[in-house]
Amino acid sequence: MERRIISLYGDNSKDVLEATLDKLNSEQLKAFVVDAIRTSSTDPVQLTKALCFGSPVEKSRGLERRKAVFHDVLDCVNDETQGDKTCGDVVGVLMMEVDAFPVEQLAELCDYFLGKIKAGEVANGRCLELFPKVLSSIQWMPNVPLVGDCSGQMTGAAYKSHMINKVCSCKWSSGVVIHLAAMFRDVTMTTEELRFVLEKVVRMLDGITLTELPPLVYQLLLLANKGHKRLVLDGLCTYFSKLDKQSMTDDTGKDLQAEAPADLRPTQGTVILHITFAAKQDQELGREFVKTLKVCQQRSSSSVLSPFVLALALSLARIRRFEEPVFEILTSAISRSYRDAEKRKMSRWAYETSPVVSNIASLLMDVCRLTGWEHVMQGLVQLGFLLMDSNTPKSTGFCADTPQRQTCALGSQVLLETFKVHDAVRADILQQILNRIVVKTSSSAEHYLDLLTAAAVHSPQTLLDSLPKVREAFDYLSYLPLSSAIGLLRSVQPLMNLSASLKDSLILVLRKALFSREVESRKVGLAGFLLLLRKLKVLGGCVPCSQASQPWSASQIQVEVHSQVRPSGHEALCLDILGNIRRCMTQQMVIRKMLYQGLYHVLVANPELRTSVLDLLRRQLELYYIADAHQASPVSLESCFTMSGDVAKCNEPVGDLLLAVQSCLEQCLHWLDTAEDDDVTADERTIIDKTQKMVSGIVRRLQKCELEDFDLDKSAEYSTATSVGAKNHMSAGLVWVSTRLL
Repeated sequence: MERRIISLYGDNSKDVLEATLDKLNSEQLKAFVVDAIRTSSTDPVQLTKALCFGSPVEKSRGLERRKAVFHDVLDCVNDETQGDKTCGDVVGVLMMEVDAFPVEQLAELCDYFLGKIKAGEVANGRCLELFPKVLSSIQWMPNVPLVGDCSGQMTGAAYKSHMINKVCSCKWSSGVVIHLAAMFRDVTMTTEELRFVLEKVVRMLDGITLTELPPLVYQLLLLANKGHKRLVLDGLCTYFSKLDKQSMTDDTGKDLQAEAPADLRPTQGTVILHITFAAKQDQELGREFVKTLKVCQQRSSSSVLSPFVLALALSLARIRRFEEPVFEILTSAISRSYRDAEKRKMSRWAYETSPVVSNIASLLMDVCRLTGWEHVMQGLVQLGFLLMDSNTPKSTGFCADTPQRQTCALGSQVLLETFKVHDAVRADILQQILNRIVVKTSSSAEHYLDLLTAAAVHSPQTLLDSLPKVREAFDYLSYLPLSSAIGLLRSVQPLMNLSASLKDSLILVLRKALFSREVESRKVGLAGFLLLLRKLKVLGGCVPCSQASQPWSASQIQVEVHSQVRPSGHEALCLDILGNIRRCMTQQMVIRKMLYQGLYHVLVANPELRTSVLDLLRRQLELYYIADAHQASPVSLESCFTMSGDVAKCNEPVGDLLLAVQSCLEQCLHWLDTAEDDDVTADERTIIDKTQKMVSGIVRRLQKCELEDFDLDKSAEYSTATSVGAKNHMSAGLVWVSTRLL
């Protein structure tokens, strides 16, 4: 029979088709429709067209049959087991036939959909696809009679508004929320109607499962394209902030409420992706979110700093248009949070009246540790650097517990935690740290150096993978302030034993800096070499420093240092470094003083270099030592000065030299007293004996000296205004320092 019906429709035999359908009862027609849709034994689309074609609305039997066909098709389509394509095609046929219905039947169809929604019998959204078409057709009717218990009539537009109100006022089951949100996208609504619908959908967020949230948010965002974007954003932020609050714990680790489900963060991540994508397509949505952030920040910084809102803001900050305002709001909220916490701490009144400030550090650490939110991590890195850049420590007057210091420390913590957890951003973090260290020539870079040190300790392999960037930073080493240069070398020092090429590159840079014309560059080169001498441990015995003047090639150094067979492999490199810094003893006085002070720390940190260091200092002292015991003065002050015309210039801080020799000698004597005879070589014993004899002679003779023995007299001129007085003043200073130290 179904084939005959379709055949008559194809032949356009309307009268014959109508007569044939009149002979069938409603149960038979329903069976034809259900069988066609479910089993596809016949084409359901053609069958539906044929049934509508043979059921003219002008005749009562045709109208009733058409209504029955609509109900049968919708009931069958509502079966969740049906395929989407077949059901969609059949519903499309009904959409084309809706306009033929009189207004009373359109109202009855509206009541049919309302009944399904109230009963929670909407298994999928296919049957609801017809509802917007029915509402669209009815709103243009001049008068619509009310059906059911109500009586009277109203205009089509009023009836449509009335029907939307009834749909939103009834109780929705959790399974129908997404379908209704999708359905309302196709309904033409006024601003107030749209607001009413959006408020209803937002309220339903609490009633659905986490797995259903992303598709519902997607539908909400599509609905928000019509208006009321802020309402949707406020609703989403409030809802997810509430979930975040439920998942937080107090300081003791005890849950405040039930723990958050395991899929909360993945769900939030998907929702953030939906919102970010929508903001890229419609920038008005992003602007509304920025306005929402500003309002929340002015009200309370804690409302901005929930994990969801923070992650959403960081994700939207990747859009260039919103980058600046978003980061400005976030940094302001974080700084305000620390200021409020300080006020609560300092004032009892503020503690009792102001709201409790959330733990910002803990919150940001939680966001850093999240996996699956890679789209947020880049913004988090940028936020961390902004917090550090805008709160750079001052050299003076900077307390450790000020809000500014806490904010800077928080930025460092964020970057370090992100560096530890997320491999993808490590290279970017390292590059930005090195860039800031290099360009911070006029301000402190200590906080960046501390961060680099922590990163190198945690993941040295990342720095090894970025050796070109580290070498590039070394190229700027001699231009950095001394403190920054030393900090940079200390930070990358763990890599020295892992990469021979990096060590060779550093030595070349330091050697170049050591012989630069600029005094500050020389300081950097010397400080770097002294640091290497302290860190490169020599495991075996060492030879006298006289051999340090022998040439060593870079290839020899690499083989000696990194040989796994020879335990004293650093010996060759240390001797090469000692040979380089020996030339500093002919440079400016400030360089020599720095060298003498540093060599003692080298000897303490690297005891195997004791005799080499002591011999180096002894040879330098011999240049100013007067061996003739008949002369009262043991030190030649004249040799410490050079004359430039009438102006005398002191080149040798002989007091610091004597202090270094004496301090190193004490360490060597202590070692000599405790060491076994077989452990002390003849050369080592000779160097110690010579130095001890020289120092003893200097001390003994200085005890008997008078000022006149140094060509100084109490009546001599010591005014720095004249060249003679300036020289006498400096000479007296050297004598005073030398006698005081010894």
